[in-house]
Amino acid sequence: MKAFRNRVRVFAASALVAPFLSAPQGVFAARPAPAPPLVPAIVSSSPDGASLSVDGVSRGTTPLQIRLAPGRHVARLEAAGVAPTFVAFTTGEAPSEAFFELPRPAVSVLVESDPPGAAITLDGASVGTSPVLLPAVEPGRREFSFSLPGYKPQRIEAALAAPGPAKVTADLAPTTATVFVDSDPRGAAVSVNGSPRGVTPLEVPGIPESGAVVELSSPGHAPWRAETGPLPSGSLYRMEASLEPLPCVVRVVSLPSDARIYVDEVFAGRTPLSVTNPVVGPHTLRAERDGHETVARTVELGRGSNPTQEFRLRPTGGDLRLSTTPPGVSVSVDGHVFGKTAGLDDATASDVFVVSNLAAGVHSVRLSRPGWEPKTAEFEIGEGRPADLGAVTLIRKFIPDYLIETRTTGIVRGRFVENTADAIRIETAPGIVRSVPKSHVVRVANIEGARSEPDR
Repeated sequence: MKAFRNRVRVFAASALVAPFLSAPQGVFAARPAPAPPLVPAIVSSSPDGASLSVDGVSRGTTPLQIRLAPGRHVARLEAAGVAPTFVAFTTGEAPSEAFFELPRPAVSVLVESDPPGAAITLDGASVGTSPVLLPAVEPGRREFSFSLPGYKPQRIEAALAAPGPAKVTADLAPTTATVFVDSDPRGAAVSVNGSPRGVTPLEVPGIPESGAVVELSSPGHAPWRAETGPLPSGSLYRMEASLEPLPCVVRVVSLPSDARIYVDEVFAGRTPLSVTNPVVGPHTLRAERDGHETVARTVELGRGSNPTQEFRLRPTGGDLRLSTTPPGVSVSVDGHVFGKTAGLDDATASDVFVVSNLAAGVHSVRLSRPGWEPKTAEFEIGEGRPADLGAVTLIRKFIPDYLIETRTTGIVRGRFVENTADAIRIETAPGIVRSVPKSHVVRVANIEGARSEPDR
């Protein structure tokens, strides 16, 4: 190869000098560049035996070895039952291999049965119920199996050849009875063994000899269900059903909830609720809630109907907003407790507490927590206008709950604060904390008389 390169370089030098020696002044004779050498390339495919053309030139069938110039090429491969495939590839100056995966041949198969609805397997694997379209089935001899309750199972072998399409049809022989179903009132939906079949009066063929479960449903009536029991093949079995009417039921909800509901001026309960057995026909429903506008409407209730009526009540009052220091304070308005303020630390203010939908007018709020002085205040709610009390601070009551008897100062009373490794900390007056060394402690006790020994 080195000698070849040297020759190329020599040839290139001669090509530059020769025109100056032989051609007239100002005339140069051009020589074409030599073609690049062909390089071996092995081309294979899956499946084997694909017809191969490269750059429009037929080369044979895969696998095969060809010689190509270095560079980019376009291969066309074609196999039986598969559309032609075009692939671009590149070869270099060294021998190379190229492998191409062709689409596998497939057949589109429509599988049907008479009657439809049969479970189908292909070579033992379930593929659905008839009719079903299988868009890509591998060619060859394939076995289709059909099964349908009330009919003899059937197997069909089919020789499928690409590209298709193909059609496989099974005529299933019945081994069943027939059921005739009627109802009062007529027009009820009929389901046999869980499968919808039509409306009464109805003749249902294909009932297995073991019998069937027949179910009827009709708006405004209770569901009906019965079993036929075993039936001789080819027999006709008659069933008649008298459907029981259902009562009227209306579900009432409101936003906000807990509204008082009246049906035809009779109190029915608080939302959410269901009103059962109202008389068929028009009814007046009214929703009331303190601090909100009253809403009334007329609804038409039919037999077996189960409507939902929703009332959206607009507030006529407003909200109360406040926070407390410390948190954990019980909030009551007009004597009704609405909950406690929430927070993490007695030294910080609580989250904002909201009492919603208070009626317009003057109200009284009371804030209380054990061990703290309660606070009361009056506030006014306008129509749609809230009241904001801001941050309210309670004063803690100073109630001694702990005593320490010492060797030096006698008895010390106050509120227990902390038990450290060397001392017991006790608040002897509001905001005044004293540390009593454990070495001076004779005994400790709560004010109620519970005794304990200090940590040493």
